[in-house]
Amino acid sequence: MKYQYKHIFNWKKNEKTFSFPWAALDNHLIVRFCLCGLILLTIVSCKSEKEEEPLTNIDEKTVILTDAQYKNAGIQTGGPEEITIGSTIKANGKIDVPPQNLISVSAPLGGYLKTTDLLPGMQVSKGQVIATMQDQRYIQLQQDYLTAKARLQYFQSDYDRQKH
Repeated sequence: MKYQYKHIFNWKKNEKTFSFPWAALDNHLIVRFCLCGLILLTIVSCKSEKEEEPLTNIDEKTVILTDAQYKNAGIQTGGPEEITIGSTIKANGKIDVPPQNLISVSAPLGGYLKTTDLLPGMQVSKGQVIATMQDQRYIQLQQDYLTAKARLQYFQSDYDRQKH
């Protein structure tokens, strides 16, 4: 049986029929085409690349990268090295001392802090002036002290005079 191009699609306008190309083929030829197609499909599906298993993160802040991701990102790892840094690093922060070295200083009277030469964390020695306070009660306290001191001197001299 000779297969000709003009028989592939046969459309007859008057009869309104349409014949397909496989209508002219034998059954064993159709079976051969189907078997070849199945074998070809099987071979193509077996050659799929191995899929990487999706990696799960340990927690929300940890990211696990595959070897391909390391390679694409250009990440390199190495051991610790001692190097000289050519610039100054500026950082903000607060240094805290252990509780056994922390001392609280308080004044018996209220008032305003007039002057101090100390900063938090500086070392002080015994007898060192750490602050100057200003308040009307301090002035009254000094007046009372000076008055009492003057009265003590007066009574001491009066006592010494009466004793002799």
